[in-house]
Amino acid sequence: MAGMIGHHISRLVDVNIVVRGGWVSVTDARATVSDHNSIDDWERNGVGFHHVWVEFKWRGRWYAADCHGLRPRVEMRNKWGDPLEGSFTINEMKILGDDPSWNPSFDRNQIPSMKNVVGRRFNTLINEMSIH
Repeated sequence: MAGMIGHHISRLVDVNIVVRGGWVSVTDARATVSDHNSIDDWERNGVGFHHVWVEFKWRGRWYAADCHGLRPRVEMRNKWGDPLEGSFTINEMKILGDDPSWNPSFDRNQIPSMKNVVGRRFNTLINEMSIH
């Protein structure tokens, strides 16, 4: 979900895809991970995926977006705590989101319909905000 959300928001502003959990920065772990497409390898190298969200600055204010919606960044951090330093790229998160070990109980066949719903909602939001 973070990869999908990040993709759409990045059409407007720069985004950071951050994670809560682990003991090293995403940047430091990136240098030691051998298989960047494997959640297990990231976790072995100190990055936990307890919660993932997208942070961005819009008109001078920080926001956070996750599968539960959009809110001020401070609210997200109050709920989940400060994320690890560093940011995943959108491409990294899209690939990691396809890793079946992410959530084995999730029906991966739902991903195309999720992409459609997220895409339609962001296109509507962009039009409503008169952002082109």
